[in-house]
Amino acid sequence: MLSYLASLTLLLVTIYLPMIRTTVQPMSLDGDYALQVGALRRDYHLHLPPTYTGTQALPLVIVLHGSYGTGTGVAWLTNFSAAADRNEFVAVYPNAINGMWNTMVTPTAVDDVAFISALIDHLQQTYAIDTRRVYVTGVSNGGVMVQRLGCELASKLAAIAPVAGAMEVSEAPSCAPASPISVLAIHGTSDWIIPFGGIARRFVADPAMVRQWAMTEKCQAAAQLALPSVATLPDVAADSTEIQVEGYAACPNDTEVQLYTVFNGGHTWPGGYQYLPEWIIGKTSHNMVATDVIWTFFARHAKP
Repeated sequence: MLSYLASLTLLLVTIYLPMIRTTVQPMSLDGDYALQVGALRRDYHLHLPPTYTGTQALPLVIVLHGSYGTGTGVAWLTNFSAAADRNEFVAVYPNAINGMWNTMVTPTAVDDVAFISALIDHLQQTYAIDTRRVYVTGVSNGGVMVQRLGCELASKLAAIAPVAGAMEVSEAPSCAPASPISVLAIHGTSDWIIPFGGIARRFVADPAMVRQWAMTEKCQAAAQLALPSVATLPDVAADSTEIQVEGYAACPNDTEVQLYTVFNGGHTWPGGYQYLPEWIIGKTSHNMVATDVIWTFFARHAKP
């Protein structure tokens, strides 16, 4: 039953995303570009803030779409381009081949780690990008890919923020970032597509995942990791969701590990659009705007 519903959801997302792409209004500083990576032509959508002059190096935020999505679709969902304009950073929205990022749960023959690495290099060579302030976030299949990038491409990233995307069971034992990296995870407890509590042999439960990141980053003493600091955000939306923040302190190199648990939240982007009905993807919480929370977190962290 779960497999059937998941397949139906992915089909509906596939049908719906081309429709929502048309709502993205082109801007003079937006553009669609291609990059040759090995034998493959890879595409991405780029947004530069109006203040970009090329004389000052700006942070770079990479945003990864979910299953069968597109870069322009996730730009619409997250509204990261508006955040880029307010906070002066460059936003880029890469496209996966055939709409799916190569993770261990959704394996393909495409090396997406090499693609994101090459994209970072290309953008740093083409635009004024602060090499110490490169970040990646993503939702669903894109959030799972974000976890993989945190494990395998930490040498180029200062922080990651997966949303509704857990760490894969097969990735967890070998996750050994090459350099310190900060992690912010956001996940709804009523997400049945990638469950908050994990799936045996597929996804690690979010509390265990974030604890593993804290251990990887050597935050606190091991005995203290079971007791992270906890806070609850104000219920400003009164939408039957509640958001709890858990954080691990005393991490070396000024890194940070946090988990935002969205109680009664679905497979959604908090503060974003209800892109499909609640009976399919669950509720979108409006007790926070995930885009703003993620950028605030990113802005606190730079590579040493």
